[in-house]
Amino acid sequence: MRAGAAEGAGKGDDALAMRTGRSPFELVLCGLFGAAALVLPMIFHAVGLGKVFMPMFLPLLVLSFLVSAPLAAVTAVAVPVVSFLLTGMPPAYPPALPKMCVELAVMATVASLAYRRARWGLFPSLVLAIVTERVVYVVLTIVIVGLFHLPGREITLGLLLVSWPGVLLQLTVAPAVVRLVEPRVRRMLEVA
Repeated sequence: MRAGAAEGAGKGDDALAMRTGRSPFELVLCGLFGAAALVLPMIFHAVGLGKVFMPMFLPLLVLSFLVSAPLAAVTAVAVPVVSFLLTGMPPAYPPALPKMCVELAVMATVASLAYRRARWGLFPSLVLAIVTERVVYVVLTIVIVGLFHLPGREITLGLLLVSWPGVLLQLTVAPAVVRLVEPRVRRMLEVA
């Protein structure tokens, strides 16, 4: 009975992988790293360090090196939306929520494509993803500032300066976590 159940589960997993082109294990990774991206901001904001360290970005950035670009992007969009529904953060007005969804999706897509498809090294892919995300951040902030008649230069420059510790955290912690987790993920994907 147990072998039959396991065999049936394997066939279902194979069917899922054939329909979506994704391993069920990749979906589990999206759930785990997505959950981390929900919990970390709560911890960091509780001690007043959320804007400084951008804690939602780190797990989603690491995830991007482990799963396909579409899964990384969908998770990167879903997490801020779920966070907003659960905690009210990031706020919908001024439109931080949609801006953050775009930033995270771009960062995740660039990291995944550079590393997994273009086969760039870990650090060059990471730097490209972070720089691209920061450029998107500035452009979106300028657009939002114009739409809502906010003091643009001060806001854009101020938030960029405040978030530099978060960028340093991404540059140091993300590669270490990817190097630690990636071999295990590859083994699991081979088994799955």
